Amino acid sequence: RSAMPSRTFQMFGKAEIDQEGLRLQFTNSSYFNDFILLAEEVDSPLGKTSPLPCQIHTEGATLILTVPHDELEKSLVTNEKYRFLLLPKGEPSICVETQPILYL
Repeated sequence: RSAMPSRTFQMFGKAEIDQEGLRLQFTNSSYFNDFILLAEEVDSPLGKTSPLPCQIHTEGATLILTVPHDELEKSLVTNEKYRFLLLPKGEPSICVETQPILYL
């Protein structure tokens, strides 16, 4: 019997930033349980990235990452577009990214 390749996780829905902060939802993969979240400036010629501290919890088969608004204020610039990148720790070849979103 051949081994099936591991399925990675996938984002569903859109990244949402509201008065509470950033919220991202992913299909939960039992292969990964520790992640690194990065914010990448979309319009920067150098593609500056900043790590973001996030809280992770699951609801059934959904992995939910949240970043409080005060943490966003420390790392992001108002009126800039960002793409958020999620990488499992120890798996640099796997990355899921959001569509660009404007930080207001």
